[in-house]
Amino acid sequence: MLAMKNKKYDVALSFAGEDRAKATELAYELKKIGLTVFYDEYEQAYLWGKDLYQNLQSVYRDQSQYCVIFVSRHYYEKIWTKHELKSAQARAFRENSEYILPLRLDKTEIPGINDTTGYVEIGSFSMSLIAEMIAKKVKNETFLISKGYILELNNIHDDFVFSLVFSPEDKYLISGGKDFSINVFDLKSNNTIQNFKSNLLESWCLAMTDHLLVAGFWQRGIIQVWDTSKWTLIREIDAHALSARAVEFTPDKKFLGSCAHDGKIKLWDLKSSEPIIEFQAHPSPCTSISFSSDGKSLASSGDEGTVIVWDMKDQCKLYGFHPDIPSHALSVKFSLSSRYVIACFADITPKSNVGNCVKIWDTENGQLIHTLVGHTEWVWCLAIHPNHRWVASGSYDGTVIIWEIETGYKIGKVLASIDRVYAVAFSNDGTLMATTGWDKCVRVWDLDEIIFT
Repeated sequence: MLAMKNKKYDVALSFAGEDRAKATELAYELKKIGLTVFYDEYEQAYLWGKDLYQNLQSVYRDQSQYCVIFVSRHYYEKIWTKHELKSAQARAFRENSEYILPLRLDKTEIPGINDTTGYVEIGSFSMSLIAEMIAKKVKNETFLISKGYILELNNIHDDFVFSLVFSPEDKYLISGGKDFSINVFDLKSNNTIQNFKSNLLESWCLAMTDHLLVAGFWQRGIIQVWDTSKWTLIREIDAHALSARAVEFTPDKKFLGSCAHDGKIKLWDLKSSEPIIEFQAHPSPCTSISFSSDGKSLASSGDEGTVIVWDMKDQCKLYGFHPDIPSHALSVKFSLSSRYVIACFADITPKSNVGNCVKIWDTENGQLIHTLVGHTEWVWCLAIHPNHRWVASGSYDGTVIIWEIETGYKIGKVLASIDRVYAVAFSNDGTLMATTGWDKCVRVWDLDEIIFT
């Protein structure tokens, strides 16, 4: 488990009754993104019959990671808010820390909060963005991983984990990493049943059928094929001149697609280990590929920022999508109905966050229908849920967000890693989500616990 500071609450809210509407809104946004919040209406059963003076002193002085103060004329005038502030100030003084986070509703000066203290003006930011800012502070202080994961595997890899895939019947979760290993974890018995060590090869991407596991490697563009009935290596292909970035089976599972750092895409007949199609898709590294549900089209993303939809029959370009600002296109997916193409981007403009987003295009007319903004750093990976309606995005900010594809609404979010998220995958039955990344840890999440209701 990750080390955490032993606090009951991530955030305690202190406010006057006249400002309850704003406090309620923030409490909802904080709870929605997985933080534990002291908000009196959430604690009515606990507080019933308690000595409120003593209990609130403990909450605001000892039990919370941060205290958010709603600064207003009403806050200045109330007796109980003075008590809460005094307790919070005692904590800030004792630890010499930025424990108190003031939110300003008006220009009232509050004794004990210096003029030089940094404020956030309510009205300058949405409550959801303020909640994100608070979560960022909590994350940086505590490495708090959101609630909702049902399994945490923190000892199966010795270095970053780049790739994840569930087996077709969701019996196994396979992960590949920078430590030159591929791990097969049995979700039924809760044990690792295989751990393959490659010859100084970093497993960058994985794909599965009922009886085959395919791994693409960073070094030398090698692709390995494993028989999953015996977990034996049956084929190794020198597939690309440079690093393999993605592998994916065609929908009928007869062929394997791959792309690489040299910008090329290849389609393989695994029986002969020979490419039956090969073409230059991008002038820079091709970062990801995805087949349409009928296998007739292929979407690809490139490091130069473009997303292209190809006709696989003659490898001609059907659509080309370009970001508004300089970006890397890092992952691309067809929705399983193939109505939409979804891609995620990394903004490469210095000190800019605008382009760190997910974009969704309608394949019927090539029009951009949504730009999804919610991550604060590069958006690295995507996964489509089996219900065809949701897409998950993983980011260098450590979060995974689940979006509703048609509306563009954010319907779930977790802080999944203490830093970069490199891979996200849904189970085939749609009940679980797996995440992994920089912290070497694989986590499995119960979607019922993290989808907003």
